[in-house]
Amino acid sequence: MTARSLHAVPTAARVKGAAVKPDLAPKRIPALLEREHVCQQLLDTVSRASEGSGACVLLGGEAGVGKTSVLTWLEAAVAGDARVLWGACEALDTPRPMGPLHDMAHELGASLIGLLRAGATQAAVFDALIESLRGEALPTVLLFEDVHWADHGTLDLIRFLGRRVTRLPVALVLTYRNDEVGNTHPLRAVMGDLPTQSTLRVSLDLLSPSAVASLAAKAGVSLATLHAITGGNPMFVTEVLAGLESGHAGGVPQTIRDAVLARANRLPIAPREALDLASVVPGKIERALVARILGEPAEAAITDCLTRGLLIETEGGEALMFRHELARLATEAALSNQAKHGLHQRLLDAQIDRPGVSAARLMHHALFLGDTAKVLALAKRAAEDAAKLGAHREAALNFATALGVADAEPDPVRAELYESFSYEHGLIAVDETAITAREHALALWRKCGNHEKVGLNLRWLSRLVWYGADGSKAERLLDEAIAVLQNIAPCAEAAWASSVRSQRYMLHGQVDEAIQWGERALTLATDLNVPEVRVHALNNIGSAMLMSGQDGALTRMEESLRLALAGGFHEQAARVYTNVAVYGERWNFAVAEAYALEGLKFDRSHDLDSWTHYLAGVLAQMRLHQGELEEAEAIARDVLQQPQLATVMRLPALGALGHAQLRLGRADSDTQLAEGLALARPTREAERICPFVAALAESAWLRDDVGGVEAALTALEGLPGAKTNPWDFGDCVVWRHRMGADCSALIAHVAPPHAAEMRGKIKEAATLWTAMGDPHSAAMALAHGSQAQWHEAIEIFATIGAEPAITRLRNRARAAGVRGLRRGPYAKSKQNEFALTAKELDVLRLVIAGKTNVEISEILVRSHRTVEHHVSSVLAKLNARNRADAALIAADKKLFADATQPETRAE
Repeated sequence: MTARSLHAVPTAARVKGAAVKPDLAPKRIPALLEREHVCQQLLDTVSRASEGSGACVLLGGEAGVGKTSVLTWLEAAVAGDARVLWGACEALDTPRPMGPLHDMAHELGASLIGLLRAGATQAAVFDALIESLRGEALPTVLLFEDVHWADHGTLDLIRFLGRRVTRLPVALVLTYRNDEVGNTHPLRAVMGDLPTQSTLRVSLDLLSPSAVASLAAKAGVSLATLHAITGGNPMFVTEVLAGLESGHAGGVPQTIRDAVLARANRLPIAPREALDLASVVPGKIERALVARILGEPAEAAITDCLTRGLLIETEGGEALMFRHELARLATEAALSNQAKHGLHQRLLDAQIDRPGVSAARLMHHALFLGDTAKVLALAKRAAEDAAKLGAHREAALNFATALGVADAEPDPVRAELYESFSYEHGLIAVDETAITAREHALALWRKCGNHEKVGLNLRWLSRLVWYGADGSKAERLLDEAIAVLQNIAPCAEAAWASSVRSQRYMLHGQVDEAIQWGERALTLATDLNVPEVRVHALNNIGSAMLMSGQDGALTRMEESLRLALAGGFHEQAARVYTNVAVYGERWNFAVAEAYALEGLKFDRSHDLDSWTHYLAGVLAQMRLHQGELEEAEAIARDVLQQPQLATVMRLPALGALGHAQLRLGRADSDTQLAEGLALARPTREAERICPFVAALAESAWLRDDVGGVEAALTALEGLPGAKTNPWDFGDCVVWRHRMGADCSALIAHVAPPHAAEMRGKIKEAATLWTAMGDPHSAAMALAHGSQAQWHEAIEIFATIGAEPAITRLRNRARAAGVRGLRRGPYAKSKQNEFALTAKELDVLRLVIAGKTNVEISEILVRSHRTVEHHVSSVLAKLNARNRADAALIAADKKLFADATQPETRAE
C-alpha cells in the first residue's frame, strides 16, 4: 500500500462492502476538520505495516473529540488495501477480559475463537493471535477503542503486541481519553513500556471557532455562540446541529444530554424501548438479544434507531451501539430507577443460562439488581475467567466484589475468596491490601483447623512481607509455617516451605543451611512429584554456592534453568537469569552479563515486568562497575520511574543510581543512597545492604570525612552472613583498612583484589580489578597507594568521568605537598565540543551509518531503552532536529575523521 492524498480517499458510502455509517454524511465529519495531519500519520502507519514493519499509534483526546470518527475515516481510506478489525473496552463494573480481542475474534480465525472459549492461557491466546496476523496476505489494522477502560489482560495484550509490532504486518491503533489517564493509571505504565521507535503518540484537539463556524454554515445555521456552548467538542457540535436539523424548537440545547434527548424523545414506543435497552449495556448489545427481549417489533424498532442515527451497527450488523458513549450515558441517565431495574432484570434473565455469555456483563446487571446470590456466583466465575487470561486486576476486582456479598457464606468459602483475592491483587501490587487479605484467609483457616492451608497462607504472608523489606517478620512467619506443616503428613506445601527456607538462608548468606534445606526440598519434591519445587530448590543451592565461590555452582543453575524452561515455569526461569547475574557478576563479568542480557530478553518476551525491572537494576549495577556511569544512571532512572514496584524490586536500581550520581558529582546522591540504605536495612540481607554501605563510605572519603566512613560501616554490625560474599563484604571492609584500621583478621573473607590491597600490594590489586573490567575499583586502589600511583589513578578516573574522585585526589596531593600532579588525559567526552561520551560517539557512528535503534542495541549489546536514551542524548547535545541533521553536523565538525568503528561488547 502507498500513502495517498487525503482528498483522493473515498467516503465509506462509496467503498465497496463498507457499512454506511451515519456520521460519515458530508456535514457530519467534524473529525476531518483540522485533523488532516493526524489522518495522514495513520495512513503512513498502515503503509509501514504493509511493508511488514508495523507500528503502534496512541490516539488520545477527550470524550467526544472525534477519535471514533477518525478511525471510521481510516477504515474507509484503507479499504481494499488492509483489513480493519475493531474492538472496544467497556465501562463495566469490572471489564470483560480481553474484550477487544473477543470483538474481533470471529475475523481472526476459528483457532483463536476456540482458545478464548476454552479459557486457554494468556500465552496460548497471544501466540495464536501472532500466527493469525502473520498468515494474512493484507496488512491488518487493529483498532482498540477506549483503552483507558482496558482490563489487565488487554493491557498485557497491548504490551505484548507493542513490543513485537515491528516484526508484524500490523498497525495497532489505540484510542483513549487522555484526561482520564493520570500518572498512576495502569495504562500509563503500559504506554511507557512501548518502544518509542515504533510508537506514535497523537492527540486530537478541540475544534477551533472557525471550524465550528464552518460546520454551522454547512448546516444552514447561523449561531455565533455555538463554539462557546460546545467548547469545540466535535460530538457536542454534531449533536447540537443534528437537533436543530431535526426541527427541534426552543433554540440551542444547553447540555449534551438535552441534545441527545431532544432526538430520542421523538421516537415511537418500540424504538425508544430498544434505545433504552441498549443504554443500560456499556459498549455494544447483540442484535439477537434485543430481538429475544422485545420480540416481533424488535427489527422495525432497530431499523428506526439506525435510520435516525441514534444507534449504529457493528460486528457486521450482529451488534448495535450508540454512536458516542456520551449519548448512551445521557440516555441511561434519563431513565427512572424503576425503569432501569426492569431493563437490567430482562437482560439478566435473557442471558443467564446461555453459554458463552460474559460473566462480567451478567454481573453488571446482577449488581444493579442487588441479587446477592447471583453476584457471588458470577463474580467468582468472572474472576476465574479473567485470571486465566492474565487479567489480574479484573480478577482481583471480581474477587473483591464476591467478598462484598459473602458475609453469610461458610468460612472455607470466604477463606478461599480472601486467598484468591490476595494472590491476584499481589500480582499487581505487593501492598497492605494483599497482606490484609492473606491475614483474613489465615484466620479463617485456623478457625477451620485446616493445617495445610494455614501453612500455605503463612508462607505467602512471609513472601509478601519480604517484598516490603521486613526481613524479621518474614522470617517469623516462615518459621511458623514450617512448624505447622511438620505436624501433618508430607505434602506439596511442606516441600515449598522447605525450599523457601533454603532461599531465605541463601539470601542471608548462610550457605550451609541453604544447601541443607535445599536438599530437603529436593527430596520432598521428588517423592511428591512437585517439579516446580525442584527447580526452585536447585536455584537456591546453586545461588548459595555461587555467592560463596564453590565449584559446580553454575552447573546447578544451568540445570534449574533447563527444567524451568522445559516445564514452562517462567517465573522460575527469570529467577535463574537474575541470580546468576547478581551472584556471578564479580566472579565473571562476561558470564553474568550474558545471563543478564538473555534474562532481560526472556522477561520481556514473557511480559514478566517485575522481573524485568529488577534485572534491569542489576544491569545498571554492572554498568557501574564497568565504569559506564552515565549508562548506569540512565538504566536505573528508567527502572525507578515504573509505578508500584515493591521495595525489594527497587533496591538494585536505587543503589546503582545513587552510586553513579556520586561518582559523576551529581547533586543529592547522598540522599538517594541514604534512602536506599533505610529501605534495605530491614531486610537484614547483606547483598542489599552492602552496596549502599560501600557507596556511603566512598561518599565520606570524597568529603575527606574519616568519621563518616566509619559511621557508614556500622550498618554491617550484627548482620548475619555478611562475610559470605567476599566481593560485597570486601567492598565495605577495604574502606576500614583505608582509614587506617587493622583488618588483617578479615583478609580471609574478602575477594582477591581487596585482599591484595589490604596486604599493601596496590599494583596487584589494580591489575586484578582491571582484568575483571572494573576500572573505578582499580583507580580507587591506586588512589590509596603511593604518590606515584596517584597519577595513574587520576588518568583512570578521567577516562570514566569520575570528576569528584579526581578533585579529592588532587586536594590530597596538594595537602601532602605533592607538586606536578597531572590532570590526566581528558575523557573522550572532553575531546569534542559537544561533550559526547565515548558511548555516545559509538552510537552516533551507527546513527550516521543508518542503523535503527534495534540494530544499534544488537551491535552494542545494550537494551533498547538504553539505546533510546543515548540517541536522545546525542541529538540533544548536537542540537540536531533528527538523525539526518546529526549526520550533517558530525560531518561538518569532522567528529569522525578516523572513521573507526564502535566496538561490540561480547556476550
